[in-house]
Amino acid sequence: AREGAMQFTIHDLESKLYAVVVLHDENGNADVDMQGAVPTEGYAFSQGAGQYATPSFKEASFEVTDENSTIMTTLVYLKR
Repeated sequence: AREGAMQFTIHDLESKLYAVVVLHDENGNADVDMQGAVPTEGYAFSQGAGQYATPSFKEASFEVTDENSTIMTTLVYLKR
């Protein structure tokens, strides 16, 4: 991936609560690389939840109410 903003669209979602997790697999090994209990690659949860601990669904959830619902989140990099 490259530095900057990325976006994606998911079509045909029912109107209800959802939560999103985004992982940046920087080295392409299909694993979340960790140093102890700390991720060494970027991650994000919806609602900005879970910067320092895995959030509950309630903390990260958002409601999709129509076909134009939008969320934004920012990747967190703890180990650099």
